[in-house]
Amino acid sequence: MSYLSLFKMPTPMKITGRSSTITNAFINAIIPINYPNNDEVKEALAILGMNDENFQCAYCGDTASEWDHLRPLVLNKKPTGYISEIQNLVPSCGKCNQSKGNKNWKTWITSEATLSPASRGISDIESRITKLTNYQEWEIPTKIDFEAIVGEKKWKQHWDNWQLVIDTMEQSQLLANEIKGLLANDIPQSTTETHSTHNEPHTTDPSPVEINEINKVQRKLSGWINNPTQINSQILNSFLALKSTHETVTIDLLRYSLPEMTTFRSNFNQMSIIVERNHAKIFEVNDNVVRIWGPVQYLINDYQTQLNTFNI
Repeated sequence: MSYLSLFKMPTPMKITGRSSTITNAFINAIIPINYPNNDEVKEALAILGMNDENFQCAYCGDTASEWDHLRPLVLNKKPTGYISEIQNLVPSCGKCNQSKGNKNWKTWITSEATLSPASRGISDIESRITKLTNYQEWEIPTKIDFEAIVGEKKWKQHWDNWQLVIDTMEQSQLLANEIKGLLANDIPQSTTETHSTHNEPHTTDPSPVEINEINKVQRKLSGWINNPTQINSQILNSFLALKSTHETVTIDLLRYSLPEMTTFRSNFNQMSIIVERNHAKIFEVNDNVVRIWGPVQYLINDYQTQLNTFNI
């Protein structure tokens, strides 16, 4: 028995892997909060069929641990105009809050998204949709034009600061990659066994062409994580969801998971090859079995971590 089969290296850390957290912080730092009184909370829970002794997730019925914004505060890295107030907050468990993110709640709750109520087999979804619809129609939530209120100058200054942080993170990541490479070259490697793990299956030095492709993948992923409806993002997210429940993911299985995507084949092909104008090589295929391309596995690990915790 190889003891390496029991060993899993820690997921590599990336500075740019925290860019969504930075964006979230810049937006949530300016979102006003309108605190409710006791009667407003009581009325809100009553509409959802709850009280102080029956406090549960409005989406799935598990024990509630937090309040989730029914209408997202953020879309495409910008505020929607909604604020934190009882009219736009419902009790939620951590699983539902993380899974829903900034998706439309009614579309998400019946979808097969990872950890959604439908994917977890919650039986009373229709009843919960009715209660949430009534809640949504309870009172009109506050929605304001942030830029119009604070003025163009201050608004631009805030987002210029955000861009400065993001640019600094990207420059820091390039330097970190260089430093990591220099350090790795000075570490003696085992000559008795090949070190190949789930996190780092690629054991040979990438070629210049592969390095360019890895950098392209990194750029693409930073956009896809914020745009789940983009076709390539849908394909990757669907693969990751299937991989969590299937030992093997085939091209056919992946295609059938996206029945309404008419361009699946061409987009998937562009995510499986290295050419100048591809969509970034994410996958490799062997005998119809789809796997993540080895050199970018660590990037996909980071992407998946962000996908599971992305709440903007």
